[in-house]
Amino acid sequence: MSLFATLWKKLMNKLPETDCPTCLRIRYESGKAILAFETAASRALGLKVGQQVEKTKIPPNAPICVELPEVTPADMITYRQRLGLTQEQFATKFGASIRDVRKWESGEEPVDFDKLNLGAGAVYATR
Repeated sequence: MSLFATLWKKLMNKLPETDCPTCLRIRYESGKAILAFETAASRALGLKVGQQVEKTKIPPNAPICVELPEVTPADMITYRQRLGLTQEQFATKFGASIRDVRKWESGEEPVDFDKLNLGAGAVYATR
């Protein structure tokens, strides 16, 4: 696990659950991070793998809001295939509809992270 993933996991474990629908909360439930989400978060924060980060105190109830970069259809297909899932399995595990997954992978619609149940998928994908 990278330094960023280790620090991110420690930070996420200290934060309470948030109801903020516009916030993306990435919570690592096991020792291994999902490469796709770690990469997206790193890009959004402008970090590079192995880069030292300045320690900052964050209030315990502060939600983390991360604006993710655009995910291309090829990215979606790659992520799903890395997890070894069909479109149907991916939709079920991440709480999206099969129709949405197909539209995201075909490029008809941009990926809507609000429709994905990232917590459940993260637990599944890291086992």
